Amino acid sequence: MVSRETQPEPDAVAEILDVLERIRAGWEHMDGEAVLACFEESARTVVIGTDASEYWVGYEALVEPFRAMAGTFSDAAYRWTDGPTVDVQDGVAWSTGKLLGAFNSGDDRIELDMRTTHVLRLSASGATAGTSCRAGTDRRG
Repeated sequence: MVSRETQPEPDAVAEILDVLERIRAGWEHMDGEAVLACFEESARTVVIGTDASEYWVGYEALVEPFRAMAGTFSDAAYRWTDGPTVDVQDGVAWSTGKLLGAFNSGDDRIELDMRTTHVLRLSASGATAGTSCRAGTDRRG
């Protein structure tokens, strides 16, 4: 879904949706490197996760936690339940949506409703996620 009074360039929206899909697929495959590749390697990159301790500023702050998370869970599935929406203005994109994540953590199966917000920057080298915020509620199964 694309929202905006003045529609953005279709190529820009496609590029944003591609980045969002690579992030989703990276987590589904528990491939921390694939997820990290979607973020700008910048001190300005910010990620806010679901737990109080999940607040990372700077790309370097993401590397070890994302690698660790990818190695912690198994049998993951992530699917969009709402969105994502994309709004593009002046080389910056804002996206929101809802994902249902399901994965194993040890012997536990966890389902997590996640609200997602991404702010992405468009550049000559492609779109990157400069900021990603997620919040959710845990449903253990």
